[in-house]
Amino acid sequence: MTRVWMIVAGMLAVVGVAAAAGPYQAPFQGPMQAPTKMVAAMPVCCDRDVSYKHHHPRREPCGARHEAVLLVKDPCTCCLVQVPVCLPCCCEGTPDICSHKGVLCRDVTEFTWCGGYRVKVVIDRHGCVIVHYNV
Repeated sequence: MTRVWMIVAGMLAVVGVAAAAGPYQAPFQGPMQAPTKMVAAMPVCCDRDVSYKHHHPRREPCGARHEAVLLVKDPCTCCLVQVPVCLPCCCEGTPDICSHKGVLCRDVTEFTWCGGYRVKVVIDRHGCVIVHYNV
């Protein structure tokens, strides 16, 4: 019985030291453009017609822009579609990605950067790609 209490006391001491040290943070890794394992496993399709729609053009961030390529999975062909976009310079680093089903069997992938800028990429059931800026 004493051994159990000693183990519990040791565990509490370790937890107390960890709590005093603060939250654990993993080493920082630079921005990743595309996961290499996923790209190697899935073929990349780059010959798609892409149409662009700008929502709220007066609220667009002013200033310089840079070009980037977003990889979006096409559910019909199970390949990655390269979608070229032009983003404000405030959109650097890795965005948060959220994928879900949209209206009329469309697949929607939303990219959100830390500054709040969002880009929505919609692939309909015919394979047409539509990019919605500043949604």
